[in-house]
Amino acid sequence: QYLAIRQLAGGTATSQIPLCHAGKSAAGDQSSVMGVLLSILSCLLSAFGGIYSEKLLKDKPKDSIHWQNIQLYGWGIALNLLGVIQTQGSSLFREGFFKGFHGWAWVVVINNALNGLAISAILKYADNIARVYAHACAMLVTMVLSIFLFDQSPSAQLLIAIALVGASAVQYNINPKEHLAGFIEYSSLPSHGREDAPQHLHDDNDESSR
Repeated sequence: QYLAIRQLAGGTATSQIPLCHAGKSAAGDQSSVMGVLLSILSCLLSAFGGIYSEKLLKDKPKDSIHWQNIQLYGWGIALNLLGVIQTQGSSLFREGFFKGFHGWAWVVVINNALNGLAISAILKYADNIARVYAHACAMLVTMVLSIFLFDQSPSAQLLIAIALVGASAVQYNINPKEHLAGFIEYSSLPSHGREDAPQHLHDDNDESSR
């Protein structure tokens, strides 16, 4: 499973690698290094936040998920509101909080709210690994839909990323103990009795051989 997670990381990274361009400057290289460091920091903060959120949601399994969401996201609402007041306080009180909101803006707000509810449900009833796989699959589905909706051509990076993520999902959910037990049971049979063995033992033996 650790190898599957590394393969998942490789697949998602492959889909995000920009195309190489000639004539890079030293300033561009320096900027790229800073971008990589900030990306790693962002990943670490996101991972720690997801793990702690899962802990808070699962510590009290009998509590309503909606009440837990209110407790978790209430802090985010308060801190973001303070940030908006500090940076745009004058225009906020003069023109109103919802100035510039139109139909598509509300669609984005509702989509983000539903996304938060879905993530909370995954963390409470599954785990962070399921959330990571869901994010990876959603990213790849979005890239595939962009081919049909925006007439973009599929790239080799996208095809490789889909193959890696798919293989990682299969590898992560394989139970090695069951396959090993089946292989041992198949190997213990006499050679003349292996033809009559159940089909799943033949399958386990083939997969173990590979």
